[in-house]
Amino acid sequence: MRYLSVLSVLFLLAACATGPEADYPRLVPKASLLEAAPLPDDPSAAVLARAAALNSRANDLRALDDGTQ
Repeated sequence: MRYLSVLSVLFLLAACATGPEADYPRLVPKASLLEAAPLPDDPSAAVLARAAALNSRANDLRALDDGTQ
């Protein structure tokens, strides 16, 4: 039993060890993360057109479901 617990501890230590091949993400300063990102061009016209197309399609599907078309 003692042999098993010593062996388990050794395996746990080996599993927690990291070698030089560990690939960690590059750390960046917190200030650069908190800076405001530049906003893209105003997509509101494209979004409104897409919303209108989706609403039209939804109305067509509702009409098919009601059997009125």
